[in-house]
Amino acid sequence: MQRDMPADLAACTGLPPGIEVWQYCLVDIETGADAGLLAAARAQLSSAERVRMDALVRPADRRRFALAHALLRLLLARRLDCPPSRLDFMVGPFGKPRLAQCDSLHFNLSHAGDYVLLALSEQGEVGVDIEYRDPGLDVGSLAELAWSERERRDGQIQPCDFFARWAGKEAVLKALGVGIGEHLQALSIHPRADGSYAIAHDQAGWAEVQACQLVSPPGYAAAVAWLSTP
Repeated sequence: MQRDMPADLAACTGLPPGIEVWQYCLVDIETGADAGLLAAARAQLSSAERVRMDALVRPADRRRFALAHALLRLLLARRLDCPPSRLDFMVGPFGKPRLAQCDSLHFNLSHAGDYVLLALSEQGEVGVDIEYRDPGLDVGSLAELAWSERERRDGQIQPCDFFARWAGKEAVLKALGVGIGEHLQALSIHPRADGSYAIAHDQAGWAEVQACQLVSPPGYAAAVAWLSTP
């Protein structure tokens, strides 16, 4: 399952040196692929990853889980110059994985619909998120879950902003390594005209974090976040 790497989105987004974001279209990988592609991808995974994949009900979800996590292993293995099967992962208290054998290379993965985003960072923790802009989603019904009291009070949220804000929030919380569901309402975020996000919260223990929107395929919203260096 050897694949050429796609263009690094960081080059056209103005991210700090040492941060890379890679975008893959799973449809492109699947189109015309031989019947053994899923088996080849599955063979790259750890036993724990295979258990997670096999627990998915829909065959399409199992296939894309395998492809996304196999691509992550290939990208990390290429960077560390080792076989993908030699990579070991540890999990933080809120489920964020990290490399067991390398403290200096951080990563994050997100997939939605037909696309996968992979972020690598040599500058500290990083988070990435991609969301499908589902036209059938009742975004108004999610306001109580997604928005902070400050965001609801300001009344600045438009339906067209929902997915950009959601992607930004998830990317920030993933970079911080905290639980997403528990902290969505603790974080206020606003997309700026230049593509960056204004970020506000009252969590004294959180590190300083920055985030920006990413160039995304039509019908999607994507964002990356990283911890600010001292």
